[in-house]
Amino acid sequence: MASQRVALGRAFIQGPKAFLLDGLFSAFDNPIRLEMMTLLRDIRNKFDIPVVLVTHDIFEVYTMADKVMRYSGGGVTKISSQDEIFHLLPKPEVKPPLKGFS
Repeated sequence: MASQRVALGRAFIQGPKAFLLDGLFSAFDNPIRLEMMTLLRDIRNKFDIPVVLVTHDIFEVYTMADKVMRYSGGGVTKISSQDEIFHLLPKPEVKPPLKGFS
């Protein structure tokens, strides 16, 4: 957890115009994952830095996204709000919500 925070801090110090994060939360257990999502959301909101989060996790989409881009079959199939994307579930290319998450 500390190394992920340090990595985000180092990236932030460089003054990025955006963050591209691929699978950032996948290695964490649920309490730490929520803490990291909150930290990233706070940074994004306070400093108005766009974040592109690559994930297969519906909970992460719901928690983090303002806009959602669905990618399937080698290309973008839909760009929408998170509410609109959830109305499209279930689709084979979109994984179901987390099991047992509380």
